[in-house]
Amino acid sequence: MVACRCSGIFPGIFLALGVALLAWVTISAEENKEKNKQKKAVNLIANPSFEEVETKPAHWVLAAVAEGGKARLSASDDNPKAGKHCIRIQGEAEWATFVSNRIPLEKGKKYVLTGWVRVKKGNGYIKIDYFDNDKYLDMTMAEPSDSSEWTKQQVETEAEKLEKATHLTATLVGTGEFEVYFDELHLEAQENRK
Repeated sequence: MVACRCSGIFPGIFLALGVALLAWVTISAEENKEKNKQKKAVNLIANPSFEEVETKPAHWVLAAVAEGGKARLSASDDNPKAGKHCIRIQGEAEWATFVSNRIPLEKGKKYVLTGWVRVKKGNGYIKIDYFDNDKYLDMTMAEPSDSSEWTKQQVETEAEKLEKATHLTATLVGTGEFEVYFDELHLEAQENRK
């Protein structure tokens, strides 16, 4: 008779263990899907971590400076977020912009730019600039930061601004009397789900 009472308990225990195992397998599969998706995301920026250094970080240039301002960029080994280098932009201007390589757009995609910023003086932020061939169209910018700690920023393209654009750039901005550091930029194309 004792065996009969225990036999009712064991199926319940096995059922509970089976449900728990199934839940764990399902969660693990979802986590793996997300990790694989992140691994497959191609970074469209040339030299996004500023490790390729010639006299300046390769593939990055001063784009524009507000009238009467001055600005420059350089590689820095002063406390990079990752790797051996980050990029330092310095100057004094209402604003100054530094850009990556131009990235051709794929229709039906949205683009997400992420990066890290650390500010010694002034303000700094990342933004996406939109172009129709060589003609500047518009921008989407992150909130300016004045934090002396590495701060992650993210900005996503806006559908109406993509309509006429053929290219975009990842853009670094400094404002005021500025010394700003950037590192670990990532620009990826994603399916545009409406």
